[in-house]
Amino acid sequence: MLNSNTLQNIPSVHVADQYGLSKRSDRRKREAAMLWLVAQGHTLRIEIQRIVAEYFETDHRTGALMAVIPGLIDKGLLHREGLSVPGVRSYGMLNMDAVHLTDAGRELVSGFSWPVTETELERMRRLHEKGKTENEHTAAVLAFTYHARLRGWKSGVMPKVATVNYRYAPDAVVAKDDCEYHVEVELSWKVADPKWRNMARSRGVVALCARHESHQQALVGDVESIIGANAPIMATNLRTLFKDVQEEPLGKLWLERW
Repeated sequence: MLNSNTLQNIPSVHVADQYGLSKRSDRRKREAAMLWLVAQGHTLRIEIQRIVAEYFETDHRTGALMAVIPGLIDKGLLHREGLSVPGVRSYGMLNMDAVHLTDAGRELVSGFSWPVTETELERMRRLHEKGKTENEHTAAVLAFTYHARLRGWKSGVMPKVATVNYRYAPDAVVAKDDCEYHVEVELSWKVADPKWRNMARSRGVVALCARHESHQQALVGDVESIIGANAPIMATNLRTLFKDVQEEPLGKLWLERW
């Protein structure tokens, strides 16, 4: 799982300029910091910029900081994929881009002796999409884990499921203090019976993230119709989470829990 404090463990941001990074020391440090975050598994441009901005005590919306990732893409060190989450485009979706290391970028950070982990985007492609194209769902899962970390949770995509008695494949995992939840991020309006039932049996609670408010209500009703009116449910939706970021201070991750 990733958290928003990843840069606390960066070995060094004082990377020499012979590696093709900027000759300006301040920009080079930011380039190195962003490459480190990608190497550790972070993938969303907006999150990477936020973490680096906090680390260097600057605003993540400054032009200089926002130009760093495009510069790394131009140098052939990062590859970009444009993403969008259906139903929430009106709430600050600018820079909802995902990046991962190119072969040249991987070679570069390996030369720094940095460990390289697959990004959340790459993990979704490998374990969930498996050759299919599910860009909207992948974007929704990445958006959820990003918003969880903004609110102080650790989170990750496609967690390993230890149990073999109740088969299900959760999209995400979040953890805070002593609590850990597997989460289904849903775009459809009705989900097949086994998904909710098996999650409840395995985890003792159904945790879900919907598109928006009415979709959240529909999915909660779906769970209750399958498991019962007293089903233990935790629910949230992406539209509210994105809108919340625009208004700040941030609210809670879970909008309904019982």
